[in-house]
Amino acid sequence: MGAVERSENLSEVGVSEKDETLLHRIYREVNRCHYSGKINIPVRWEIPSASEAPEPPRKLSTLTPQEMKRIVMAVKAYECQDFEGAKKLIKPFTGRGVTDADQLYIRILMAANDPSWSDVARQINTVSADTLFVPAASTEVVDRVEVIYVHPALSKSAGYNAPRYVLRYVLFHEFLHKFLNTAPDDPHPALFRTMEKAVPERAKAIAWLQAHQFSTVEDHQP
Repeated sequence: MGAVERSENLSEVGVSEKDETLLHRIYREVNRCHYSGKINIPVRWEIPSASEAPEPPRKLSTLTPQEMKRIVMAVKAYECQDFEGAKKLIKPFTGRGVTDADQLYIRILMAANDPSWSDVARQINTVSADTLFVPAASTEVVDRVEVIYVHPALSKSAGYNAPRYVLRYVLFHEFLHKFLNTAPDDPHPALFRTMEKAVPERAKAIAWLQAHQFSTVEDHQP
């Protein structure tokens, strides 16, 4: 990552140079200690566009019966792979604080190969810190290059000042995806879950993430 690119990234997410240095130091430590330095993916502070949230439920108690009927229709259209129909039905509910509708909308865009899905997801993730919808990190492809995005809310300068064991766990988790080459439709197979338990202070890290409303592998047990 070049200096200019890193500077632009920091200005966008409000993370200090000190936190940037810390992230890269922990990246090197985890890579060296657990992966023999074989992981070669750049890392940066950025709001992840990926989501590991479960399928949205069909019943949304905060909506009127008429609105709930429309969302049920959107879910059915999504299940029938009528993505354009589903998108038209669900879009009026997005951005209104109805997390389930936001989740479904992103899934529809992804399934329809809509190139705007990552921008929409990143915008929603920015304002969804009160739900277990936001991932702490994700591995994404930017300009055909894999990069690990770590949520700025884990930094001291732009967030909750996550303990270092949390950052180590988050990076270990993302490295393991690359190490095992996990599939998008099965990101946490049995081997992944077994190996992931080897990271030091894992339970503490997961507890911290859950307490600060981030999704974790424990929220997606098979």
